[in-house]
Parts: sequence; structure tokens; C-alpha cells
Amino acid sequence: MWSDFAPLKSLRNEPPQRECPRCEHPLAVRDTRSHEILTAEGARAVVEVTRRCPNHRRTIVPPPPLTPPKSPFAFDLVAEAGVLRFLHHRQLQEIQEEFHRRGLPLLPLRTVQRLTDRFALYHTAVHLESLPRLRKALRQRGGYVLVLDGTGEVGNMTLELTDDDKSGGTGWTLLAAPIVKEDEALVRPHLERLERDLGPPLAGISDQSVGLRDAFRAAFPGVYLLLCHYHVLRGIGERLAGVRYHRFKVELDRSGVKGRLNRFVRRLRKEKGKSREARSSLAWAGEILSSGKAAKGCAYPFFWEGLEFYRRCDEVRGRLREVLSRPGRRGKGAPYRRLEEILGRLSPPPRSRGLLTQDFPVLMERWRWFERVRRTLGYRNGPVPLSPSGTLSERGLERGHRRLDWLLWKIEEETSMKSRSPLVRELHRQLERVAGKLRLHREELFAPNVVVRMKGRRRVRRLHRSNGAAERQFRRLRRHGRRITANRDVEGIVGREGPGMLLVANLRDSRYVREVYGSLAHLGERFARVGPAALTDAKTLLTRLAGSPSQYKACGQQ
Repeated sequence: MWSDFAPLKSLRNEPPQRECPRCEHPLAVRDTRSHEILTAEGARAVVEVTRRCPNHRRTIVPPPPLTPPKSPFAFDLVAEAGVLRFLHHRQLQEIQEEFHRRGLPLLPLRTVQRLTDRFALYHTAVHLESLPRLRKALRQRGGYVLVLDGTGEVGNMTLELTDDDKSGGTGWTLLAAPIVKEDEALVRPHLERLERDLGPPLAGISDQSVGLRDAFRAAFPGVYLLLCHYHVLRGIGERLAGVRYHRFKVELDRSGVKGRLNRFVRRLRKEKGKSREARSSLAWAGEILSSGKAAKGCAYPFFWEGLEFYRRCDEVRGRLREVLSRPGRRGKGAPYRRLEEILGRLSPPPRSRGLLTQDFPVLMERWRWFERVRRTLGYRNGPVPLSPSGTLSERGLERGHRRLDWLLWKIEEETSMKSRSPLVRELHRQLERVAGKLRLHREELFAPNVVVRMKGRRRVRRLHRSNGAAERQFRRLRRHGRRITANRDVEGIVGREGPGMLLVANLRDSRYVREVYGSLAHLGERFARVGPAALTDAKTLLTRLAGSPSQYKACGQQ
């Protein structure tokens, strides 16, 4: 088959058993078969020896498999292709060239793709067979905290079930599967598999998806299910901002103030004016344009950039008005007048600019209420967008309950004041919805920490209050997709190969590798011992039942 490449020394593949398991009589050779396979070292001739018992004609002992069924490619080559693809982020052409550089024939790219697909398939089968070993490892750590989340669009989603590393867990992906949507009937079978193989979790963490939460409660009755603070706060921010903020932002962009300020700053820097008017105007314009830095990495709805930009414009306009009202020549400089003209575009005419003046105080009041909710939930603005300040101690949980009670009292006090203003009544309606949501999820937001026994000692596992473990896995998944495809649009490959790639990502953790394989050098040996039931189970798990077909259907073709 690969005549241009000198084959390695031939290999005789015989079964390790020498005696019949029923009568202990020496086994005789039933038949031999000579063929050629391609290993990670090159082409190799193999003599397959099948033995049988002379006394029991139906007792046939085949040799251990060197390749997957109906495939000429050895398990060590499959393992090498998968390591290059998933752990070293190599593209298919790079893997093809790497194999050719090592002395292998130039494989078609489609063949390389099938090798990497088969790697994900066999690793998934090994993972399913190793769940009892993982159960023992997780028990030594006191158990696991299950984070469940989905990614992708409806019809082509990927379900992620992971152990929360921020709650003292391992961060391993326990299970991943393609689903059509986050529906209880689709998610519950996977949770029941975890319950059967790993036991119930210490607690669960999810977003506000009704399907995920119903499936968790049905599979693990009596287990605490925490609600992600990030998603709760995002929903409240979007509700308080509403259509009014989007209208405000559009009108602010249409005014063209930001573009004119940028050109104004470039002109002043180019002229290098040293007058007090030029220096003050440059400092004020720079202060306005730096409004985006106040976000510290946060995006809408956790930071309303348009509102902060207008607030700074209004503040600078007040200072500028004070300077221009002074008598004498010191307040009549051309930079001042130009800056006044630019900021004047935020006022009517046209009449639509009056919406900015009208909406600004309303949105500022809504923003203050959003900040109160953020402080109640213990979130902070920092270099990492809206990261929680950490897990909550028992005292922190009590403080959270008190803050929530205070916030609900403030909302009730605010909404009890009657007003004829439609703007105030609109704010009251929004606050009542926010209060109803917080009351409904009160226990899920501040669920107690769990007590576990580790090495004979009683310890408290502080639960993280967000599903960041799953979100981080999804970000790594998309980063990997961009590397191996050299394309920013990775939703297609995430939908097709996402579950397999999420499970393969466990190989980056040395603890997981030791539990399942011993070391990465034993990947091919372990693949050869995969049972047919686990392989069928892995194909079923990774194959999308509806929507886009999965690439794992092609694994048996080569």
C-alpha cells in the first residue's frame, strides 16, 4: 500500500492466552492473516494469529486489536493525531506535514480529519468506562459541585456538565453532549447518567434556563441548585435599561459628538498650543473620551457607556459655561468656543435631541438602582468583567440576606409613593418586577455552603455563586476552534465537534490523565482495550439526533 516507504520490521500479533479457559488445554493456531498497517513510526507488516481449543471448537481467541475495526491506521497513530490536534492546536495540514516529515506517507486531509474524529470518539469511550474511577477520585475530594450550561443556537447546542473548580472541585468536564435545545426531556437523561455513575452532586449551579433547572431538580431531588448571580444581574440590567437606553444611545451616536471630539483633540495635539485655553480644552475633551475606560472591561448591561459619556459631557459643559461667563479676554479663547459648539450638539435643535435631556435623569436613577442590586449580590467591577468577589462564608451569607431584605424594603418604599408622572410609574413597574424576581430566587441566590468529609475531617465547601466554570470551558473551546481553523467564525465546528473537544480538554489536567490513562504515552494502549459497548455508547452520545449531522458517523468509513 505504501511501497515508496520502507516498512518496519514485521510484527507477529498473537493472543496472550496460551491455554483454553474452559479445559486449560494448550490452544492451537486456527489461522493467520498477513496485512500492513500504518503506525506512528511508519508502515509495518503484521501477522495476525487466531487460536482455538482442539477440545472446544467454538472457543476462539483472537489477537488483541492494533487498529480500530476496518481501519489500517494503528491506535498509536490515532493518539498522535489527536494530541497534535487537540493539545497542540495544530491544523489538519500541519498534522499532515508533521507525519510526512517523520517518514509517513502524505495522508489526505480527509484521512487526517477522520483520525482526529476517531481520537475524540475513543477518548469519550474511555471516559465513560472510567467514570467509576473518577467517582472514587471525586469522593476523595468530598464530592463534586455540578455546573450545567449550554452554548450555541437552538437546534445546534452543546451541553456542558462540569465540576466547579472555584468551589474546590477539579474543573473536569464530567459529560458533554449535543442537544437541540435546553429542554428537560433532552437534558435529564444525561443528568441521570451522572447520578448512576458518579452519584448525586453536593450542589448544582446554573443560569436561569427553565429546562436545565427542571431537569436538575428531577434528576437530583433535594440537592441545592444555586442561581448564577451573573445571569441574574445581567437580566436585571437589561430590564432596567430597556428600550429607553437603546433609544438614548442611538440618538447620542447620531449627534456625532464623539467623532468631533476626537478630531478636535487631534487638531489641538498637532498645533501643540501652550495657552491655558488649549490645555484646558484638551484635558476636558480627553476626560470625556476616556469614559469607556470607566467600564474596566465590563460591557452592556453591566456598564452603560452612553450614559457615562453624556454625564461627562454635561459636567464639562457646566465648567465651560462657568469659564465663558467670566469677564475679560481669558474666557474668550477659540478652543473654548469650539468645544462649546461641539457639546452644544447634545441640545435641540433638532427636536429629537430633547430626548437626551429628558431621558438622562431617568436613566441615571435606573442606574443607581442597578448599582444597589449589584452591591447586594456581592459583585464588583474590576479587570475581569464583573467577577464576583469570591465565595461567601456563613457570615457573608447572612450579610447577603440582610442586604437583600434592605433592598426589597427600599424598593417597596419607592414604589409605595404615588406619582402622576408616567416616567416614575414606569420605573416603579420595573422595580416591582425586579423585586418579584429577587423574592422568587432568594434561597437560590444565597443557598448555604455544604459540609463534606475529606480524609476523615469535616470541612465546609464554599460554593461559588456563578456558572463561570462552564463559561470558561466554552471560551477555551472557541479559542481552540479559532486556532485550528484560522477563522473567527467557529460556531459551525463548535456545533459539530464541541462535545468531543470539551471531553478531550480534560487531558490538559495531569490529575485526570493519571486517573484515566496513567500518562499520555499510554493513550494508544488504552484505546485498544475499549469495549464495543462503550464505543457504541460514545457514538450515541456524540451523534446529534436532530439538526446538523455529527462527523462521528464517518468514523467507521476509514
